[in-house]
Amino acid sequence: MSICSAPSIAAVSLSRMPGRSARHMALLAGVSLAALLLSGPQVLALELGGGTAPAPSAAALAAAQSGSQEAARENSNALKRATLSIQTMQASQGAARDAARAALQAMPQVVPNGLRPGGLQIGTGVVGSNGSVNRELWKGADLPTEFTDGDRIK
Repeated sequence: MSICSAPSIAAVSLSRMPGRSARHMALLAGVSLAALLLSGPQVLALELGGGTAPAPSAAALAAAQSGSQEAARENSNALKRATLSIQTMQASQGAARDAARAALQAMPQVVPNGLRPGGLQIGTGVVGSNGSVNRELWKGADLPTEFTDGDRIK
């Protein structure tokens, strides 16, 4: 049996191992892999020859913290800009609504509300002198009616 060594991986030459089959080696490799995977997240990679895993440098920790703070600041600024944009849009919509309401109140009423001359009128000949409806002229709907709801005529 000869074992070839490399700096990071030990390779076993299958061709020089009498009595060992490729299937047996694959089984050992599979068991080793399963043991590594089942050992949990606390497994750390170490340098060959032992030693401990290097701790992150103070500069790396400061850079990560600075990046996190910058991202939080950018998110806060974006939220403030969005809020200001929404408030500006709501103010402009309110001003437009108030201007439209004022313009309607200042306009003279061009078309009167209700069933009267200048407003909604039933065509001539639809209703006879006795109040009967000519069904040849008025089809598919009831005659319009008028009622008031507060100060509005409907």
